[in-house]
Amino acid sequence: MPLGGLNTYLLLDSGSTGSSLTPEFVRVSGLHPFALEEPIPLFLGCADSRSTIQFGATASVDFGPVQSPNEDFDVVNIDRYDGIIGVPFLKRHRFVLDFAKWEVRVNDHVLPLLQVGEEAAILAEK
Repeated sequence: MPLGGLNTYLLLDSGSTGSSLTPEFVRVSGLHPFALEEPIPLFLGCADSRSTIQFGATASVDFGPVQSPNEDFDVVNIDRYDGIIGVPFLKRHRFVLDFAKWEVRVNDHVLPLLQVGEEAAILAEK
């Protein structure tokens, strides 16, 4: 998904209440992080896992029919991905994640949920 003018490796997360980018991606992409007025607590899905979000960044998102020039992201340390797209973005832009067909529907557009070869790699891990 192009974000901030670069192709990115993003997780479309139907369980996340926000969208975030890694500090490394923000630096490499030339985005300008800004300090948040108040740190935001970050709670993850495992016991005693929490941190605070100190910075944000604004980036353009270009995914299929969605072209959004000013999306706000939290800047958070994430493993394995450049960022996470959460439920508010997915809902606002009417994304439908179809896991049975491994596709994303956005309005009348159908896009692959996984890159070529990823489905086989994921199924092989099981």
